[in-house]
Amino acid sequence: MGLASNVFVGSAVLNCYVKLSTLLDARRSFDDTREPNVVSITNLISGYLKKHEFEEALSLFRTMPERSVVTWNAVIGGFSQTGRNEEAVNTFVDMLSEGVVVPNESTFPCTITAISNIASHGTGKSIHACAIKFLGQKFNVFVGNSLISFYSKCGNMEDSLLTFEKLEEEERNIVSWNSMIWGYAHNGRGEEAIAMFEKMVKDTNLKPNNVTLLGLLFACNHAGLIQEGYSYFNKAVIDYEDPDLLQPEHYACMVDMLSRSGRFKEAEELIKSMPLDPGIGFWKALLGGCQIHSNNDLAKLAASKILEMDPRDVSSYVMLSNAYSAAEKWQNVSQIRRKMKEMGLKRITGCSWIEVTGKIRVFVNADKKNELKDEVYGALALITQHLVEEDECGEDLSLFFNSNFLAFLHIDNLSSGRDRDPPMAYEGFPPLIADQLHYLLNHSPDSIKIENVWSGNKFNPKILDRFTLVIPYCLDTIKWDVIYNSEYAVTPPDFIFGPDDEDFMPCTTVVPEDGQISSLDKALSEWDNEDSTLLLVLIQGLRDQYVAYQRRRVGQIDDDRVKFEISTVLTRKGIEMQMTSGVEKPEEVKFAVPLVMDLDINKMVVACPWMHKQKIYLQVVYPILRKYESAPSPPRLRLISSSELKALFSVEDVKLSSWMDGMCLAEYLPHLEEALERQILEAVTAIDLRRSFIEALAVFLGRPLEAEPTFCRKASFLAASGAFTFVVNFFFSTQFPKQQPTLMLQSCQHLNQLSVPVKSNLLTEFPWSPRWEVARMAERVCDFLTDEALNFKKYCNEALLQY
Repeated sequence: MGLASNVFVGSAVLNCYVKLSTLLDARRSFDDTREPNVVSITNLISGYLKKHEFEEALSLFRTMPERSVVTWNAVIGGFSQTGRNEEAVNTFVDMLSEGVVVPNESTFPCTITAISNIASHGTGKSIHACAIKFLGQKFNVFVGNSLISFYSKCGNMEDSLLTFEKLEEEERNIVSWNSMIWGYAHNGRGEEAIAMFEKMVKDTNLKPNNVTLLGLLFACNHAGLIQEGYSYFNKAVIDYEDPDLLQPEHYACMVDMLSRSGRFKEAEELIKSMPLDPGIGFWKALLGGCQIHSNNDLAKLAASKILEMDPRDVSSYVMLSNAYSAAEKWQNVSQIRRKMKEMGLKRITGCSWIEVTGKIRVFVNADKKNELKDEVYGALALITQHLVEEDECGEDLSLFFNSNFLAFLHIDNLSSGRDRDPPMAYEGFPPLIADQLHYLLNHSPDSIKIENVWSGNKFNPKILDRFTLVIPYCLDTIKWDVIYNSEYAVTPPDFIFGPDDEDFMPCTTVVPEDGQISSLDKALSEWDNEDSTLLLVLIQGLRDQYVAYQRRRVGQIDDDRVKFEISTVLTRKGIEMQMTSGVEKPEEVKFAVPLVMDLDINKMVVACPWMHKQKIYLQVVYPILRKYESAPSPPRLRLISSSELKALFSVEDVKLSSWMDGMCLAEYLPHLEEALERQILEAVTAIDLRRSFIEALAVFLGRPLEAEPTFCRKASFLAASGAFTFVVNFFFSTQFPKQQPTLMLQSCQHLNQLSVPVKSNLLTEFPWSPRWEVARMAERVCDFLTDEALNFKKYCNEALLQY
């Protein structure tokens, strides 16, 4: 009748074909329609995506004369629902880059679900920032639920809970509560999952559904809460009237829970008493528990049941093989693997991925293509060697090539040095020496380091047994060589001291006046190469003797000025001194003087994060007066503090007063300590100034996304220029407001080839005066950002073309 050519009739017919998944008919209807509209094209694109015909969908999408937000949402949702998560996120980024269509409340759930499946925490937070920009601080329940799920999948339950609490109580639906319960369950926090369930039952009128109960049982299972899991399962059977509440998955979870805990009899009874036929999932759950507890008879029964239902189920053969392997029945293992080979069955390669430094890294079992494979397998070899020597891993080492284990080692190698040992610091050392080194470097109060490792083993030069210790002393370092005998490692190591300390001869025979044996004597007399703590005890004993040795050396110097200084400063607790000399350098005496102030810096800083009391030292270096010199040279002075104190202020910025002729430390130190007290008070006041400036910025930019709460050294705000959204990062020095802050812009819409947001260079050239009020400072910075945003958008677009 010709009605199909009408755009409205044609769209309706096309929609029917799409729902019936007959895409050839749908395409024919589309081609017959005169001037198809956005609705027609969007329906056909959705149909192609559901049938995984991605090229056809994208070809149609790219040729559209105009695209509505519904079209963009259809493509993003189609990619997300078919597992093409990266394409979904990239499509969202393209949508923002075009700047023609603004995302709505239907856009973000699809996009956030896609990024949840990738578990890219950094990119997800940028999308969260976009949602705040376009939708405001209050989200609807669908966006909120997707964010809850995203943060929980990234292991960030704190932000997941924060998002949940931001939802209005009346808006929270059963999906909101289920997302929290499942989030806690997946992250091994079973007790918190139970607490969330009890809160839902107590505070709301919502009734748990089968997803709620399954999440609760899963949480109890993986947290080892067997009695609690049994209790909730029985309560569901008795108390709840919903006949559809208990599904096969719930029974399978209970079977898995019981078999994992070794309660096989109860698991078998539950299978027999079920009101439904046990499927393959039940027997797999039972087989998994048998593998853990080496119940070979029951494992064989479970495997036979599985193979009756699916003779080509690879996982059953693998689990049964592992169960025999755990029981050391290697002949049975060989028979199973031979049978798998005859049937042409191959184990599916395990795959894991992690996000490190903004980059997604993928691993497979026995990974040989990773860029850091040498470092990862080096760590693996060291662990394997240790376990073999301790006879803890048997003959099957294959589990160490599991993709999850390789990913864990990779994280340990790539985590940038945040208060941790250098990666692979013990690689190549025999296990017992490696244990001693590990304990030394992680428990020494003096931040000891090692360098210059080498081997003294004639038969196997790859075995390392010698290294140089770098020990902090007198606000500098001393270096001692430590020599182990890898061929006969039961004896303590030998030490070779530095060339300046040839006369240092540690004494182990003199008994102190108090009759207590020294730590050095104790370590040597009780040396046990399997005791990882004794190397640290030995080095601390040697260091104590080295302190006494240096005091004796300095006391023997024929220099009246040095002798006078010693007599005046020795009363200070914790002082260290050292005499240095050599062929190419003059004799000098070095003092490390702890400064005594009436201020407790830790208590002055609100919510202070420091574990130890902060101290400041003055290093004083005296050149020894030679006989032919008429007047002594002034000492060299340097202030030194812990690295933690730099968050408050840097002692390097303190200008030391000049050393006058005839001055001594007893006269100089009080004036210095008084000046430092003023500097510290100014630094604490500067925290309040930085906080006030951040609050003034919030008037123009809105509430900050992030702000460092203790020292106020960093803050981030979400900003926009038209449809272009970006994050403004502020970095403050301790000299604020004398020194202006540094800015860095970060796009919310442009990602580089590593899926990391595009960033600007550091910006410091903008109007600033320390004499302005903080409100005026904030206003002038925001005026600068208005113009700079246009330059940054252009930079991002050009960078995207290069990628």
